[in-house]
Amino acid sequence: MIIHAVSVANNGVLVTMDGLFLTMIWDAEGPLGQPGIGARETPSGNSIALVQLGPLDRVAPSGVNGQSVATTPFPNSVDIQFQGAADDANGVGVMGYQFWRDGQYICLKRTLVFTDDTVQPDTSYNYTFAPLDALLKE
Repeated sequence: MIIHAVSVANNGVLVTMDGLFLTMIWDAEGPLGQPGIGARETPSGNSIALVQLGPLDRVAPSGVNGQSVATTPFPNSVDIQFQGAADDANGVGVMGYQFWRDGQYICLKRTLVFTDDTVQPDTSYNYTFAPLDALLKE
């Protein structure tokens, strides 16, 4: 597994595991302490095999090309397919795509296909989705 811990503004740390959001840690008292890498209560034979430190990617990936979006409606679901977004030349890649339906957040997907199987027949929905940076170089 790959774990990313990224320092963010206001004394916070964003943690992802294998590219998926795991947790956000905040400390209202100030900095979270000295940097360090370690493991606690891990089974025998487990270890940290690689540590890489790199810059925070502050340039968002491009949006998804609207011409590449294809939707397939069914009575009780809708499929959305699209081409992936590109990150800038110095970027760290795209972690996934955030999806909203009628302004409400649904999920983060790592694939270029999304299926919403919670729709109702004869009902219109408005979907929005956007790429999310991978945050650190792997």
